[in-house]
Amino acid sequence: MIKKILTIVALTIFSYTIQAQCTKFAEAVGLPLLTDSKYVHDGYTNALLVAEGDNIDLVKPFFKGKKYKVVVIGDPASFDFIRFRVVNSSKIVIYDNLDDDYPTTWEYSPLKNENLVISVYTPSPKNHNTPKTGCLAVLIGMALN
Repeated sequence: MIKKILTIVALTIFSYTIQAQCTKFAEAVGLPLLTDSKYVHDGYTNALLVAEGDNIDLVKPFFKGKKYKVVVIGDPASFDFIRFRVVNSSKIVIYDNLDDDYPTTWEYSPLKNENLVISVYTPSPKNHNTPKTGCLAVLIGMALN
């Protein structure tokens, strides 16, 4: 019984350590992509450990009259590229970075208030048995006016 408890405690500490590393990655690599272009971070650091072939959806509100910048980054040691696309509530694709050779940023000014789904896709595993894992982060900033 004590062995099980110690195992659970060790796994919990390990998962918090990994999460902290991904948050630091997001802040070190992603935040400069917002602040160097006069955007203010919305305060939410969406960072997590993912594996090749994972898909993640993030729903965020966007408001008419504001200008936004979306930053999607992945650990370059694990992922050659990260694909993301943005879909509105009618399931219409507003943006897909596949069409622009996978840039990590996208700027958007909505014409109405809307909730958008940012879908992020990591590349499928290549010819190896164990998929690579790495940090993935989505950061959103609003323009300073």
